[in-house]
Amino acid sequence: MQKNNNSKTFRIIIFGCGQIGYHHLCSITSLKSPKIKISVIENNLKRIQDLKKINFTQKNKNISIDYFYKASSLFGSFDLLIMSTTSHNRYRILKKILNFFIIKYLIIEKIAFQSIREFKLANNFLNQKKIKTWVNCPRRTFESYK
Repeated sequence: MQKNNNSKTFRIIIFGCGQIGYHHLCSITSLKSPKIKISVIENNLKRIQDLKKINFTQKNKNISIDYFYKASSLFGSFDLLIMSTTSHNRYRILKKILNFFIIKYLIIEKIAFQSIREFKLANNFLNQKKIKTWVNCPRRTFESYK
């Protein structure tokens, strides 16, 4: 992330906070950076309760975290969206989110989409919205995936 000025607050959404989303959350909260506002969207209420018990912001007071059960509780524009959900219905969810929010950057975790068709549709949609996107799938290095 580039620093525009000292008063800029970076707004980040973590959509899905299981193991991978949790690791993103831990990494972001350990940054020595300007202000960061993290919105975690997690559809597992027990998981939200467990996450709230962890004091992620203890070491960095420039970071704030809010937890949401539904994406519709949020509004506005965000610097980064991290999608760490399963790939099942991801295209449909992604399209819905990107019609609701303005996003600059996107990180998709795991397998991106369930089909080449969904991948192409998503690629066209992301290009139209001018959202710079990365897919992080460590399994891509496994011989069986090659």
